[in-house]
Amino acid sequence: MPLVLWIGMRITGERKVGPMVLVGVVGWVVAVGNGIDTIDDRPGAILPLESLALVVGVTALASLIRRTRARS
Repeated sequence: MPLVLWIGMRITGERKVGPMVLVGVVGWVVAVGNGIDTIDDRPGAILPLESLALVVGVTALASLIRRTRARS
């Protein structure tokens, strides 16, 4: 998933996406680590939507911090 994030950001023309990808990697690992019991119990199960939304939100916030620092 982090590789998909990095590729997507590069395709859209974003530069210096390292911090955002790093936050996305950590968030993804934590979300999967916390939700692995849920997806192991049932075939075809997905991670809880709350944890996925949290990963997306934190990664988006990392993007805003990067942009704010770049403008200064």
